[in-house]
Amino acid sequence: MRKHRISAFTLAEMLVAGVVLTLIVFFVTRLVNNAAAVVTIGSKRIDINSEIRPLFDRVTEDLVQMIKRPDVTYGVKTQATQIAGNDVMAFFSSVEGYYPDTDLVAEKRQPQTTVISYRVNRQLQLERMAKSLRFAGISTTPAALIFGTSLTLTNTFPSAWDLSASPTPEPDSRVVAEDVFRFEYYYLISAKPVTGGLVAGKVSTGPWSDLPAVNMADVSAIAVAVATIDPRSRKLVSIGGALPNSNLQQIVNGMADFNGGMTTTTALLAAWQQTLDGFSGNGSPLPPGARAGVRGIRLYQRIIPIN
Repeated sequence: MRKHRISAFTLAEMLVAGVVLTLIVFFVTRLVNNAAAVVTIGSKRIDINSEIRPLFDRVTEDLVQMIKRPDVTYGVKTQATQIAGNDVMAFFSSVEGYYPDTDLVAEKRQPQTTVISYRVNRQLQLERMAKSLRFAGISTTPAALIFGTSLTLTNTFPSAWDLSASPTPEPDSRVVAEDVFRFEYYYLISAKPVTGGLVAGKVSTGPWSDLPAVNMADVSAIAVAVATIDPRSRKLVSIGGALPNSNLQQIVNGMADFNGGMTTTTALLAAWQQTLDGFSGNGSPLPPGARAGVRGIRLYQRIIPIN
């Protein structure tokens, strides 16, 4: 009678198969986790980009329609008003703003002149004020539009030109970019003959000595740079901080202001990135749990022609 041989896996073969299966599961899990991380990072960038693009478009429209006249005053950075940390920008523009609800409809139909202000508030979020002004022949309160007098922009609208690190709340301002915590700008000098021995085509921290000397004809463009952080990364950065935004304020303080040693339009963001690398590394002054959030910070810049 013919005998049939019974085949089966040996114990060694089963062990090898188990090891191989474990390795496959491990690599597939790593692949899925990495893919999920890439998708999450991509989603964050898409969310931030969807906020930054309209912000830059809004700033561009405001600056392009800036009122540039010899009798108009400005609240912009000069050599005397260069402050540490976030910048403040205020100026008159012909863009549409808003009036108080008590204003007459007839006033709203007139060509508007609006005082525009950009600043970072106490919560480290970028806010904008766009207050349309009455003309002097119509009303004097609140501040009517009067050029060529001592009623300058900076003393008529002090909250629009608050240079303190923790500015006074402005009820007429609105947050336009809640993820923007760092705001800086500088100038590109005009190719036209300019005042003060300025070099045409160069970048500048402030080509004027003080506010009365401001002349926008000296400038061909304004470069606006911002740093953003998504909500999840902001929470991570706050770990171990005395207050919710104290660690983020420490990062703001460490990010350089534009200075005369920065001779190109890429120098500012390069300096910022170097600072962020220091905050996210092992030698960071932040608590270990907060360092991961620094990697969620993104840097953006747009150069806006104004002349």
